[in-house]
Amino acid sequence: MQDAGILPDKAACNILVEKCCKVQDIEIMHKILQFMKENKIVLRHSVFIEALDILRNKGQSDGLLREVNPHFSDECSTDQEDYDVSYTTEGAVLLILLQKQSLVAVDHLFIAIMNKNIRLNPTVVSITIHVNCTRGRFEGALLAFGYGKKLGLVLEKSAYLAVIGCMIRRDEFEKAVKVFEEMLRVGHPLGPYLAATLIYKLGIARRPNFAAKIFSSLPKNLRDAATYTSLVWVYFSAGAPEKAMKIYQEMRGKGINPSLGTYDLMVVGLEKSGRVSQAGTYRKEKQRWLFDSGLERVVSLEERICDLLFAWDTVAFQ
Repeated sequence: MQDAGILPDKAACNILVEKCCKVQDIEIMHKILQFMKENKIVLRHSVFIEALDILRNKGQSDGLLREVNPHFSDECSTDQEDYDVSYTTEGAVLLILLQKQSLVAVDHLFIAIMNKNIRLNPTVVSITIHVNCTRGRFEGALLAFGYGKKLGLVLEKSAYLAVIGCMIRRDEFEKAVKVFEEMLRVGHPLGPYLAATLIYKLGIARRPNFAAKIFSSLPKNLRDAATYTSLVWVYFSAGAPEKAMKIYQEMRGKGINPSLGTYDLMVVGLEKSGRVSQAGTYRKEKQRWLFDSGLERVVSLEERICDLLFAWDTVAFQ
């Protein structure tokens, strides 16, 4: 990712630390934690606890881990940037139950909290969502998410993404789109990689209508080569080459230039659709583009994302 000029975000760092815990690679974990410290990125509570256990079991210092995550203690967490007051008693109990993996008890406590309209710290709700999603307890995650929405809480961006991921795996695509729109509404910024990947995932699931809805809800600055190409791929994958061509032409009409990945996708997509003559036209256009671009051309982040996604995908198409 770094070689491609893409800096890992909070979600990526959490995933990498979690993977390091599974293979018990302390050296790589320290490098990731150092990157997180330099870029002021923190871990989710569940990943922090897992990393803490690994370091203790290996007899390693947890100093760097705690420097990266000063808002966590052994049993609970606080978010001093957003809140100057301590957690409610109910919130503290929730965190202890989550650490002990007493998730049925967490559900019952959440229901009681909802009935009493007790306002929890959004971080507690986000942690609850993460833990439930990690353990495959989607109903528990939805309970916490519904509570947060009811009280108008702005949850961590990664909590919204965890719910979206669970919904996609359960084929609940309409709900996933609504959560995505809610994430945009509360102001969480989206990078081009996240937007393009979400559209791409909906394409894999053969849900072009939902992919199109995600695309149409994107801010104009995120309708770039990567997101347009992802939507083109969605329509080719769904057996709708006419719509794929229409999206490609719209992209060009907006003055957005294709990347190498876009050209590769157009060639393979048209060939698989039986449009060999058109595919040949784009193959020639790709060759002219490569010649005119030259080796010194500066590749944008959006183009890199597009090429990384669809250089691989053209192989999967065949």
